[in-house]
Amino acid sequence: MILLLRWFVVGATMALAACDSADELTLARRALQQRTSELAAEFTPCPRTSTSSMPALRADSRCLLFTVAENPAVPEGRQLDLQVMVVPAVRPLPEPDPFVILVGGPGQSATLDGLAVVPMFQRIRESRDILLVDQRGTGPLSPFDCDLPDEEAAWGAGIEMQLQLQQDYLRDCLASVDADPRFYTTDLAVGDLDAIRQYLGYNRLNLWGVSYGTRVALAYLKYHEAQTRTVVIDGVAPAGILPLEAARDGERALLHVQDLCRAEVACNAQFPQLRAHYDELLLRHAVEQIITVHDSVSGADKPLAFSAATLQSMLFGLLYSRETARLVPWMIERFYAGDFSVLAGLGNQAESINLPMHMSVICSEDVPLIDAAELEQAGGSFLYEGLVRPRIEGCTLWPSRPLPADYFAPVVSARPVLLFSASQDPVTPKRWAEQVAATLTNSVQVEATGVGHGVFNYGCARELVADVVEQGSVDTLDTFCLKELATRPFFVNANGSVADDQGR
Repeated sequence: MILLLRWFVVGATMALAACDSADELTLARRALQQRTSELAAEFTPCPRTSTSSMPALRADSRCLLFTVAENPAVPEGRQLDLQVMVVPAVRPLPEPDPFVILVGGPGQSATLDGLAVVPMFQRIRESRDILLVDQRGTGPLSPFDCDLPDEEAAWGAGIEMQLQLQQDYLRDCLASVDADPRFYTTDLAVGDLDAIRQYLGYNRLNLWGVSYGTRVALAYLKYHEAQTRTVVIDGVAPAGILPLEAARDGERALLHVQDLCRAEVACNAQFPQLRAHYDELLLRHAVEQIITVHDSVSGADKPLAFSAATLQSMLFGLLYSRETARLVPWMIERFYAGDFSVLAGLGNQAESINLPMHMSVICSEDVPLIDAAELEQAGGSFLYEGLVRPRIEGCTLWPSRPLPADYFAPVVSARPVLLFSASQDPVTPKRWAEQVAATLTNSVQVEATGVGHGVFNYGCARELVADVVEQGSVDTLDTFCLKELATRPFFVNANGSVADDQGR
């Protein structure tokens, strides 16, 4: 176990921090190599079971636990163990600035969810370590290891029952954990990350964040600019967007998809009344009804409480992916025709998000920024019952704390930053990247067409990330390659689109 008090052993390495001259880089590489050797006994094989994902990559990696104070103002108080994973560079003498993967949620685990995307950045790994840190409150070591409500009951429950299940879960979790939820926020998490950077002997960090991970990257840049080399953020999510702004953006994205269907010849021909049918569905299901859905796996019929709020939440989830967004017009029309059989394949998916940690972040960083009058006016609006109300009511139970005023101030920096946005993103559209980029004087924005939440998996995006990290700059990026992306044709029936039927 590693104690925070042992930082002093790397003081000499940290003096090499910021220059990219050849001589200093050589010295920094050697210092990192020496520090890695010194820590050899601290590292252990990374946790692995028969069901662990990416087993070969885990076997190649090295892990350690890093201990921090839950409340930094009380260093002798409750301690937290954070799981740290280093996926080593292929080259024996790596660059002194690793590539850090910051995942979303808030509430995902970097050593689980982040590890899955490491192979996408193999070019970066050739010369740099990849660093994964489970943010406080996430991963297998999270103190919020609370039993979730029964999955089947939650899937079939109506909006009110789901809300009650959430509140009961949060109340029980709060009563059972040995933790203070007020101290699982982003501002403290980036302090943990910098302490780990120092301990491992890295001079600076190259940050890559997606969704909520973009907020972490921006906070690190704000508080540790000298230790930041490059930043790439994908689906920019500054403080304050959850849940109300996300609901508004979700409605815009859904209407945009309907507009795209109207503009596509095949989709419009098949579904000429799409907008009208969607509006009629909302009226038809304004009052919750029990419908029967046949489960093809169990062979049983399952009751499901279905309402307009259920419909909106389901469509919102489909918009996250470029692939599933293609289903939206067809599914609206199936529901309009009274066919709910497609819901059998959209059961409650296993969530990788730690809900208590999620609440710790948004109850301190997002909900306090919502104007009370604005919230009152939002009642009954898109996703109010499915997204807004659960978080607002959850925060009446879940503890929060006032964050420093400077946390909410714009991030001002001249460090190289690449910002990705997507034209069909239902939760972090381009407007948030534009807002953030206004005070980043050395930044480049790119919007990908026809993509949902997260650009990194499409086109040349990952190559652009590697270019930024290798060059340490955004000055010469050729982003034209992303212009090749376009909105994919919509499904017009269960077999796919007209283009799919024609083999294209």
